[in-house]
Amino acid sequence: MAGWYLIPSVLVPLIIVGAVASRFFGAGKKRGYTGKYDPKTGLGRGAPGFQTGVKRMAVTPEIAARMRAGEQVSQEEIEEALARAQSQNAGSSTAIRNPNVDQDWLPQGGRSPAGKKSNKRR
Repeated sequence: MAGWYLIPSVLVPLIIVGAVASRFFGAGKKRGYTGKYDPKTGLGRGAPGFQTGVKRMAVTPEIAARMRAGEQVSQEEIEEALARAQSQNAGSSTAIRNPNVDQDWLPQGGRSPAGKKSNKRR
């Protein structure tokens, strides 16, 4: 029974020394994903051709075809094409409302957002 305290007192320092030694003599540079650009794999932050903070927007099929062909398209041309497409779509709405459905049966609280009550925990 006297030898049980000897086992933890020897193993704990050995584990600590092993952890420190593996830090210095371990895998070297292979420490997983660091976020830096790796030219071997082409992955990481700062990769060439990767733009941050760029807004995605829908373009018309004509503009998309021109861009795929390699033609330079200016911002003004894109905005003009989008305005044209929106003006054409403004007259024809795709939403169809069924005239037979009556919304009067709903209670007042269900129709307006002001009537909703939030469930607060007390």
